[in-house]
Amino acid sequence: MGLFPNELERLTQRAMAEKVMGWLQAHPVLGVSSENRLSRQCRLVVESHGRVDESHPNWRLFVQSLKDLQEYWFMIEILGEELVRSPFVERFTRSLLDATHPHDSKAGTPGRDAQFELFLAAIAARAGLVVDQSGDGGADWMLTSPIGRWSLEAKRIKSLKKMRAHLSKAATQIMESRIGGVIAMDISLACNPDCKPLPGVFTLAQIAKADEARMNSFIEQYGESIMEWVGSANVGFVLLHDFVIRTPPPVGAPHEPAGLVELWRKVDLVGVEGQSRCHYDDLWHLIEVAVPNL
Repeated sequence: MGLFPNELERLTQRAMAEKVMGWLQAHPVLGVSSENRLSRQCRLVVESHGRVDESHPNWRLFVQSLKDLQEYWFMIEILGEELVRSPFVERFTRSLLDATHPHDSKAGTPGRDAQFELFLAAIAARAGLVVDQSGDGGADWMLTSPIGRWSLEAKRIKSLKKMRAHLSKAATQIMESRIGGVIAMDISLACNPDCKPLPGVFTLAQIAKADEARMNSFIEQYGESIMEWVGSANVGFVLLHDFVIRTPPPVGAPHEPAGLVELWRKVDLVGVEGQSRCHYDDLWHLIEVAVPNL
């Protein structure tokens, strides 16, 4: 079963792969090679019935599939045909061009950057927000609802040493969008450089407890610095994103589903009182119910 909650259909990893592969094949307008990383993941999961062990030559590809398939399936479920239209289609095509594993892209991972941006767009759309590009030089997305407008900038950091530069740049991009906004920062590669899955079988409750302790430690260590590095009254909060991957347990063992568990934590940058804080709280109340695995 997939790990995304609420009204979304719950699928086995193989069924998810079949849906994503079928969607790609039904949209030749994307012009992507059948050897792109996502198609390769789909074929591996379908052919293996979703069970690959560490001795398999495509083990790394399989581990990445446990993350990527759920995120792309989520995008397809939420955005559907919008993915082949502006403003999403260019990002979707670019997202498939990365190497199969993050460490195989020495010059950077623009495809995974685009994947994170699209994933955030799908979350916002699921929250009922209208998602559009904010224009040259501004933030990645403009979010609109009947109660307000916000800009959203996505950043993936590969090293904690680079977090300051990423946050400063994101704050500048939001300022250039000319309306207040928020930053979503993926810290997963910085926290887990080797992209390793969990070293054993854990329940969702155990993962949630460990995540709370880890995020609390991260915020205690970097929270004040984040406020300083952003340094802009235009940014209401930073939404930290991490994830863990659970591989299938031994055959016959009782288990919760293998796959991806998304981890999120909000760091407020605006004081509790005042109209500005209410403006960002309004956005968070919309997003909170749409974020997977929160």
